[in-house]
Amino acid sequence: MSNVPELPALDPIELDQFSLNIEYYLKNDYQCIEDACAELPAIIEWINTKKQMMIQERWFKEEEVKEINAQTYFDLRGGAFHDKYDGKPTEYALSQAVLLDPTLKQAKRDLAIVAAWCTRLTDLQQTFQLKLELVRSSETTRRQFVENTANI
Repeated sequence: MSNVPELPALDPIELDQFSLNIEYYLKNDYQCIEDACAELPAIIEWINTKKQMMIQERWFKEEEVKEINAQTYFDLRGGAFHDKYDGKPTEYALSQAVLLDPTLKQAKRDLAIVAAWCTRLTDLQQTFQLKLELVRSSETTRRQFVENTANI
């Protein structure tokens, strides 16, 4: 029986009709450095590309939230406030009514999802870079061991 604790299963990352099996690559022992050097940099670059796309999308979503916020405010100020709410449309009341707009609320949720993906991809990028460095370090250690053993 092994004393190695069982690791949790890692869900694949699914973006743009592609599923990246991160569990395979992160849990792979990579006895052959050539395999790691062929696979891991390509994965890191795929993550870089997806991260770039998500950062662009986040910027677009941030602008969309601002635009919906402004449009909602002016719609409410232009008379829509009385159609939806009782009371006087003070600046405070208008600001609160803007927060209740379903289109704005959905745009903020969409922005939160994209922002979370930006963070996730940044973290995943660092994880794969660390994996590559660990594989390289292990390979260096193996080579030194073989050289030292050969000299004995």
